[in-house]
Amino acid sequence: MGAAPLWRVPPRTPSLTTHFVSPQALDEAALTALAETLKQHSIDHEVWTEQPENVAISLALRPYPKDQVHQHLRKFKLLK
Repeated sequence: MGAAPLWRVPPRTPSLTTHFVSPQALDEAALTALAETLKQHSIDHEVWTEQPENVAISLALRPYPKDQVHQHLRKFKLLK
């Protein structure tokens, strides 16, 4: 059985081809700051936390048009 989705895609979300990219955060503080910025701008996201260390290791966004999220992600180098 597959994992349950983290959120339901709202009707206002355009039909997009999903591409996965991972922003390279310099440290956990940078990742946490990005998550807080996204929250302040009402951008749906989920932070993955490594257990049992309880360390934030990754962040995922639901599909958004690039022009809505690029300003928040542009300072992060993308991992390939």
